Amino acid sequence: MKNNLMIAALLAIAVSCSQKPTESGGADSLQTAPADSSVNDSTATAMEATMNIEETTTTDQYLMVMSDSAASTQEIGQKLGAIYGKIGACAAKCKMEMAGPPAAWYNGPNAPWAFTAGLPFKSKCSKPDQGISVKEIKGGKAVVVHFFGPYDQTGKGYEAGQSYMKEKNLMAGGAPYEVYVTDPAAEKDPYKVQTDIVFPLQQAK
Repeated sequence: MKNNLMIAALLAIAVSCSQKPTESGGADSLQTAPADSSVNDSTATAMEATMNIEETTTTDQYLMVMSDSAASTQEIGQKLGAIYGKIGACAAKCKMEMAGPPAAWYNGPNAPWAFTAGLPFKSKCSKPDQGISVKEIKGGKAVVVHFFGPYDQTGKGYEAGQSYMKEKNLMAGGAPYEVYVTDPAAEKDPYKVQTDIVFPLQQAK
């Protein structure tokens, strides 16, 4: 039952991701979330998302991930739902326990998009199902933008994170990724839904 509820929550998150951010950051060295050029200013909400930025230290993570591509923002949402469902089913068979919320990486702001999405677990699966691979994230210093608002505004979070890094003279140590902290099926107010945008930093040698 617990696994079924978790998969349902992940599918809800995927649905909320079916509209990708309408803005992207300007730093060429950083990958940003996809932007949908078909959305114009007349559709923008009157409310503004809120966010706060912190420098933190992340921990090592082990994830099971799947990669795919999409030609539209709607297709991204559909494919995220399928990915999280397949990984959740595989984890249930292996009796694996999740170690945190789902995450996703995107190749850039423009279609067609290539992306990788996955779930973190406390243990490793020796034989993942076909199409599922292992991704390990080394912990280290990072800038995290805690973004509260509709998912289609998260481009502002990428811009804020990039501006913060430029101001503090911080160098990117890897591609940024998104962590879907809040289950939008449980939190009906879109301005209370939290998405963390993580910018790994170069580590001191």
